[in-house]
Amino acid sequence: GNRALSATTSQYVSVASLSSNEDSGLIRIDHRISDKTNFYVRYNIDEVFSKAPSGNLLDRSQTSTAPMNGVMSLSHVFSPTVFNVVTLGFNRIWSLSHTDSRFFDTTGIFNSVAISGYETLNQEADSVKAPTTYSLKDDHTLVRGLHTIKFGGEVKRVAYNYSQPSQSALIYSSLGDF
Repeated sequence: GNRALSATTSQYVSVASLSSNEDSGLIRIDHRISDKTNFYVRYNIDEVFSKAPSGNLLDRSQTSTAPMNGVMSLSHVFSPTVFNVVTLGFNRIWSLSHTDSRFFDTTGIFNSVAISGYETLNQEADSVKAPTTYSLKDDHTLVRGLHTIKFGGEVKRVAYNYSQPSQSALIYSSLGDF
């Protein structure tokens, strides 16, 4: 509740909780095409939703995240000493973050407010992140006596998609300036 600290200042104290829910799944399919060729595909997803206190005045931060990845791989044995693996894959971590501002809910002021010596009153904010990596990899292995020679190549594309609105603030150096 509220507690007066002086004629111009009160302190608000509250209890808040952290909650989280997570679900995940994985599927993998292996297929033997022939005695010398194997193929597999795998997909994994994990969905997380969490709520947590964020600063003061009952502000809440809510985050929804869904990391996922998948891969297809083809391996072929050319001879007992020569084999090759080709892999195509992707990774993605989609995330939506929302900060609910009690200050914005009660005043309609979109800016955060900061006064030196006091806790900042947050503004409502959302952000979306979706970094994604795609890769194509080819590995070749050659065995000669006691020696193993491996070589190959990888092509990778990384896309970092990020969206966050600009933050604006009203900043005062003292309570008197407010």
